[in-house]
Amino acid sequence: MKKIILIYIIFLFSSCKINGSFQGLYSYYHKTIKENPNLVTKYNSETDCDLAIENKVISINHINLKKCLNQHSKALIYIWKPKCKSEFCYALNIIQDRCLKNNIVLYVVAEYYDSKLMSIDYNLKRSIYGIDVEYYNTNLTEKYLPLFINGLTTNESKIDNFIFFEDGKFKESFQKINKIDNL
Repeated sequence: MKKIILIYIIFLFSSCKINGSFQGLYSYYHKTIKENPNLVTKYNSETDCDLAIENKVISINHINLKKCLNQHSKALIYIWKPKCKSEFCYALNIIQDRCLKNNIVLYVVAEYYDSKLMSIDYNLKRSIYGIDVEYYNTNLTEKYLPLFINGLTTNESKIDNFIFFEDGKFKESFQKINKIDNL
């Protein structure tokens, strides 16, 4: 019986495409900086709330993003998992189009860094944001992501990948893109 379980486990892992890493467990911030030193920049309060800086990812913490959210009557954060393949992962251009049609400001925040996928020129009105792991003093996604999200939503227990704000205040979170049309 033990041999059958071991063979099954080996088969399971050998049949999965892992791409050399388990994306989403770690931030990959330092790896991204090493691969593309000019890709990531730290948040600048003078310019970085409303600009799309070509081929730049802005590293930000919850305090500074909250300041950006306070500037808009309706804002949506999409927690983007660059390598996600589930039914709840959406193309950034499609989300941006939905937000534009509904007069909602979109902030795309990457859950972790990926130099290849973050270097693509998406049709976004703002730069992609990455969570400032140096601020949170950890590279573990399970540690910095809750600190970031709880700081934005005032400790909500269950948060989905879309987080909606009105006048800078957290209203709701949801998983499906069609909900944007009803905000």
